[in-house]
Amino acid sequence: MPISNCLNLFAYGTLMDRDELACNMVVPASEIERRLRVHVAELRGYRRIYNKPVAAHDGAVLNLTVDKESSVVGVLFMDMTAQELGMLDSSYPGHLPRKAVQVMLEGDKVPATVYLAKEVDEAAQISSAYEERVLELVRQMGAPILANFLEQTAGPDGDPRYAEGKALAAAAPPAPESGESA
Repeated sequence: MPISNCLNLFAYGTLMDRDELACNMVVPASEIERRLRVHVAELRGYRRIYNKPVAAHDGAVLNLTVDKESSVVGVLFMDMTAQELGMLDSSYPGHLPRKAVQVMLEGDKVPATVYLAKEVDEAAQISSAYEERVLELVRQMGAPILANFLEQTAGPDGDPRYAEGKALAAAAPPAPESGESA
């Protein structure tokens, strides 16, 4: 797969939801469907962790932390514009600056940008409403994302959040057929 000069966003939490992305970009969801290429991709050397306190969520939301033994399976939105990323930046000021990363897509390394929070709280309480929302989302996304989420997501203290991860992942809907996007 050729590497594009366009901007790519790797999403690992609620931004994996096209409707959430569209809302934060202030565009109709149909615009996301029409213009962006959307794929399941893997970011190696990181894991999800609930350690970003957000007052609007009344608790901690997902963030990424460096972990050489882990990886994060999420959604890659390809061909975004700088203006679109700027709209997202205004929605996620606590996750700036974005970090340039390489994600794996169909065996190739692809450049992307990802939101990483700088201010974290290892003693924060997880936002229960946010957690319910993200769990429902990853269940809808299918087996690859769900299994990775349940097996490798940590609580604020860094300990595994979902000990029952493998059993829950086994009950996930199947992954999209080859060639389909997330």
